Order: sequence, then C-alpha cells, then structure tokens
Amino acid sequence: MNKEVITKITDFLDEHMDNLNKKQGDIEPYREKAIIKSREILVRVRQAFKYIYKKDLNAASNVIGELLSMVDESLSFISTYDDEKVLEKIYNDPLREYVELLLLYSFVSGDADVLDRLKDIKSEVVLDGYVDFVGELGRLVQNYLLDGICERASEVIDLIEEIYLTFMATPLDNYIYRDYKRKVDRMRGILERVKSDFLYRCGKHEY
Repeated sequence: MNKEVITKITDFLDEHMDNLNKKQGDIEPYREKAIIKSREILVRVRQAFKYIYKKDLNAASNVIGELLSMVDESLSFISTYDDEKVLEKIYNDPLREYVELLLLYSFVSGDADVLDRLKDIKSEVVLDGYVDFVGELGRLVQNYLLDGICERASEVIDLIEEIYLTFMATPLDNYIYRDYKRKVDRMRGILERVKSDFLYRCGKHEY
C-alpha cells in the first residue's frame, strides 16, 4: 500500500473537515442571533393573526407596524453574512407566515400599501405565503357561508380561483420552487371544496 497516497488522502480529508469546522464556528453567533430574531417575528405574526380573527384591525395594524421594522432589520442582517442561504433557511417559516399575514390583513382591511413590503422577500417564500393565504381565504368563505353572505363568499372564491390559476399558468420545476405540484394540488382541493359548499348553501347565486 502506498503510504504517500494514504497520507495525502487523510490530509486532504482533515483539511476540508477543518475548513467546515471553522466555517461552523464563524457562523454560529450569526445563526444563534437569527434563531432568536426569527422566533420573535413568529410570535408577533401569530399575535397579529389573533387580532385579525378577533376583528381588532387597529391592534393588528400596530403589531404589523412593529413587524415591518423587525423584518427589515432581519433581511439586512441576513445580507451581512457571506453565505446568506444558511441564515435564510432559519427565517423561511417566519417570513412565510409574515407574507400570509400581510396578504390577509390587506384583504380584510383594504390596505393595499402594506403589500409593498413584500418586494424584498424571496419569491419562493412569497409564493409559499400565497399558498397559505388560500387556506385563510377558504376559512373566510366558510364563515361567510355560515352567515349566509353569499355575495361576499363568491368574491373570495373568485380570488382563490385567480391565485390558483396563476400558479397553474406558470408550472415551476422542483429545483426552482420546491413541491410546486403538491402546493397546487392543495389549493385546488380548497377551491373545489369551497365551490361545492357554495353551491350547497347558495345554489341560486352565481360565483
């Protein structure tokens, strides 16, 4: 057995293990801060959702005002580290729910300006927020149907369908947008269900 080859093989392994170990040590302080900040965003997002469900839009608006600054700060923080993808993964779920929150708040409050704050969020995260938003719209339809407000339910169904058709019109490969087909199927299921419920409760109306 060639000892020189063996030595080179193991030295090469040690070198790259050391490289990654150093990288891990360098990023750990950033990662810990990102985890703390992402949890803070998630807590505030869910608090704002609760206010919306309680129809307290003023309180929701106040929390969203705080969130806008928190998210801006976090996006700036991500950009300070060379390997942004490591930190982006930590923020993906909180930012997805943040997108969903702004979409829902904009829809129920009529405030379109708040959506301008989505332009700095990664497209993949924004699309995930839209997928979750469709779920929220489905719940709104059910509430309107229970209250017999067929016209409003019809308007929400139209929006669900428009979002769904936009996704359908632009098929995306998995390497660009993960689980595209599964997410589209999820939205189609919601759309079919609310249409069926609408016909059952408001059959004489059109949507």
